Amino acid sequence: MITRRYVFAPLFLMAVTACTATAPTDSPQQATPSVPPPSQAVRSLTFPFDSYELSGADTATVEAAEDILVQRCMRRLGMGWKVIPRIAGDDAPNRRRYGIIELAIAERFGYHVPPDTSGAAQRQELDNTREKTLAPREHQAAYGSDGLSGCWGQAHSRLLQRAPQADEVLLRRLVTEAYENSRRDDKVDQVVRSWRACMQSKGLHYKDPISAAGDKRWAKSPRPSRAELETAIADVRCKTETGLVAAWHKTETRIQWDAIRTHPQLFHHLKEAKTGQLTAARQALAALAQGDNSGSPRPTQNWAQNLR
Repeated sequence: MITRRYVFAPLFLMAVTACTATAPTDSPQQATPSVPPPSQAVRSLTFPFDSYELSGADTATVEAAEDILVQRCMRRLGMGWKVIPRIAGDDAPNRRRYGIIELAIAERFGYHVPPDTSGAAQRQELDNTREKTLAPREHQAAYGSDGLSGCWGQAHSRLLQRAPQADEVLLRRLVTEAYENSRRDDKVDQVVRSWRACMQSKGLHYKDPISAAGDKRWAKSPRPSRAELETAIADVRCKTETGLVAAWHKTETRIQWDAIRTHPQLFHHLKEAKTGQLTAARQALAALAQGDNSGSPRPTQNWAQNLR
């Protein structure tokens, strides 16, 4: 299934979550615990780069506009298209940036990744389900033969008309470099050593929080063991006692600001791209709400003829 989404998982986050066990699965004997909403500490964990990317709410706006534009295009071809309603979720993209930092998460899930609460996974699941129900002719109209054209491709391109090209590959590299460089910073190294001493005082021996989260024992079970829960709880408490998150956050924030000053053109284009995309999406939604079809993509002659 081709993924057609606007947001990306930062490379450093992929690396961290790859080291943790997968989300616990439901069973008749034991239901998955509910996921508590992001704490204030998590919500305040913001970074300079964040303002240059689409937030969860921004992505929902763009996808809502895109979805309705696709529906109008499909209707012009005499076909239906079910619009996926907006899904409200918790927008906390940096929740696991430094591993688990919330006691409530540690107590319920240990190092296992909790079910997604951002709404992105639910939206993707509904999108996949809708795609599977399309007849071949409808799928061709919606996505074209390459899966990225058709009505969807035209709607997607329409919302990007005012968004200049930005080097997102470079952005991803800078995100990863900022994270990795912050890990090697002397001040962060010092606080990690304090965290390590705190863990050792509790009989737990890990080099850093990443190695604690990546302990291979945690991946052996679909649910957190008592040892995993106890380790995760100690991890969070030691982070709090040593001020690890605040120190690491301050260091990485400084490094990100340095990157913004070093690459002014990149971040100027990123800001313009974000603003242009959101403006186009909001204008399309407003026009469509008023019954104006002028903003809807019209099927081009070449591929529309192929549907006949």
